[in-house]
Amino acid sequence: MLKEKYSIEDFSELITIFEENAQKKLKSYVHGNRLFISDADSEVAADFMMRYFKDDTLIIAKFSVAEKRIGTGSQVLNWCVDFAKKENFKKIKIESVLTESMRSFCMKHEFTKDPATENLNWIKSVGSD
Repeated sequence: MLKEKYSIEDFSELITIFEENAQKKLKSYVHGNRLFISDADSEVAADFMMRYFKDDTLIIAKFSVAEKRIGTGSQVLNWCVDFAKKENFKKIKIESVLTESMRSFCMKHEFTKDPATENLNWIKSVGSD
C-alpha cells in the first residue's frame, strides 16, 4: 500500500546524491505529492522533480545533474528503483524525454518508449504485475 504522504526525510539519501554531485547544498522540499531538488543559484547544476500518486507509477518529470557522465544519473535511478520497489510502485516513468542523451540514458537502463505519448515518455517496470 502506498503512503498517503512522504516527508523530506524520506528522500534524504536521494538529496545527498544530488548535493554530492553539485558539491553544495541544494534547495529541496516536498509539496503535495511532489519532490523538488534544485540549485537556487544556477539553472544547470541540478534540477529534479518527482511525482507520486496512489496509483502504481513513480514519475520523474525533471532530471538533470551538475556533473554529467560520472554515474550520478545511474545512482539517482537506482535509488528511485529501490524506493519504488519498497513503496510498491510497479513502474517508473520518465516524462518528456527530448534529448538524445536522455534517450540513451533511458535505453541503457532498460526503459521502453510509451507509444501513447508519441514516444516522449519512457517507462520501466520495477515491481510485480
